[in-house]
Amino acid sequence: MTNYSEKKVEYFTRIKISTIIVAAVGVLMVIVSFKFIPGSTSSLISYLLLNLGGLFIFGGTYTFISELYLRKKYTVHMESMLSNALKEFTFCQNVFDYGMHNVIKVYNNNILIERIKKSKEVKMLVIRNASFFEYYSPELKDLIIHNGLKLELFFLDPESDVLPIVSKRFLDTSKNDLTDKTKYVVQYIKNRIYDELPDDLKSNVKLSYYELYPAYSAYIFDDYEMWFVPYFFRKEKRPVPIFIFSDQTKIKSTEIYKDIIAVMQKSKEVKFVELG
Repeated sequence: MTNYSEKKVEYFTRIKISTIIVAAVGVLMVIVSFKFIPGSTSSLISYLLLNLGGLFIFGGTYTFISELYLRKKYTVHMESMLSNALKEFTFCQNVFDYGMHNVIKVYNNNILIERIKKSKEVKMLVIRNASFFEYYSPELKDLIIHNGLKLELFFLDPESDVLPIVSKRFLDTSKNDLTDKTKYVVQYIKNRIYDELPDDLKSNVKLSYYELYPAYSAYIFDDYEMWFVPYFFRKEKRPVPIFIFSDQTKIKSTEIYKDIIAVMQKSKEVKFVELG
C-alpha cells in the first residue's frame, strides 16, 4: 500500500509538471501572436500561434482536470478492491490454517463412494446412512476384495437412550423406527458384505456402536483427509454441506477431529459373527 501511494503521488506530480509546461507554451504562443505586425504573412502566423496557443492552454488544463478526476475515482476503486482482496486473503488463510481446503455445498452418496474408491482405510461415523449401504454394498465388497479396503463403521446404538430425542429430528419417525432401521442396515451389511467376504478379509469390516447424541456425520480417509457433515435440527429435507479438511498435521490438532476420535474411542465394537 505504501508503494502504491508513492507511485500515485509521483504520477500526479508528472501530470502537474506536464500541464504547466504545455500551458506555458500555449501562453507564450498567444503572447508572441500579438507581436507580429499586421500583414498577410504575419497575420497568418499570428492567427496560427493564437489558435495553437489557445489549444495548448485548453488541452493542458482539460487533461489535468480530467486526469485528476478520473484518477481519483480509479484510485478509490483500486484501494477498495485491494482492501477487499486483503480481507478475503486473510479469511482464506485462516481457513487453510485450520486445515480446511474445500466445501461441497450438497452431500450425496455418489460423492462419498467416489472418495472411498481412492482410499485404503475409511472410518465412517454416522447414524446409519441406510440408503448408502443399500445401494453401494456390492461396490464396497469389491473394493475390500480387490483393493484391500478397510472399513470401520460407527453407528448410533439402536438401543441408545438418546434415540427418543434423535427421532424428533426426523419426519414421521419414532424411536422404534430408528431402532428397527439401524438393525436392518447392520443386518444388511452383514449379509451383503461381511458374509460374502473371504475369511481372511472379514476383519477388514468392523462395526461399533456409540451412544452419544449425534451432532454430525464424519468420514476419515487414510487418516489424512476428514469430511465433516453437520446435522440440522429442521425436520424437512434440506441439503447439507461437506466441510473437507485435508492437511494431516493441522487436522489432528483441530477440536473437530479430537471430538470425532473421542466418540469413536468410546464406541463399543459389535461382532458380526454374533449377529443373527
